Amino acid sequence: MGRVLVRTFVALRCGPDVARRLRRESDRLAGLDRACRAPATDEYHATLHFLGDTDERDLAAVGRALGEAARGIPPLRLRYGGLGAFPTPTRARVVFAALREEGGEAHLPRLARAVGERLGRIGYPPESRAFHAHVTLARLRGLPGPALAEAVAGAVDLDLGRETVSEVRFILSDPGERGYRYIDLTVVPLEGLPGGPGGAESGAE
Repeated sequence: MGRVLVRTFVALRCGPDVARRLRRESDRLAGLDRACRAPATDEYHATLHFLGDTDERDLAAVGRALGEAARGIPPLRLRYGGLGAFPTPTRARVVFAALREEGGEAHLPRLARAVGERLGRIGYPPESRAFHAHVTLARLRGLPGPALAEAVAGAVDLDLGRETVSEVRFILSDPGERGYRYIDLTVVPLEGLPGGPGGAESGAE
């Protein structure tokens, strides 16, 4: 039998309160420019590792690798805000909300590196560009107009919410008529290590 490929990625899902704020901002941005399209789904997320076409026979191995990568990583205290664009506000193809950790912690990039290392060992290496934590708010078909470019450039301090994320997810991206539906294949808790950074004895949330 031939291979069956599915489209997958590893991500942090945004909670409902943050997702509502992100949706309002997506809709606001889309209202500034006809070339700007808000996501068709309210399932906002921050991608840690995009696998793309994934052999169904590898799904269990990816789940195990994700569990290994998350070992020792505590729950992530995140804040969303400050708009940015890839590649730049005046040539934007994607508009995003930046994602940062509270208190100057660096658990998020450590988690992303660990996920990339484990998945690279089973044939799914990360993209060559450096990890940049973000949540996509809109995509553009064509160059942005001045109003959108100025709105993005002028919102570096925009506050879009805070939350603690305690799970990392291996997600199937299932295409549909109204946009992609995201289905959790594996959910791994972030628990830290007892007595270590973020562990039970260190008083983590």
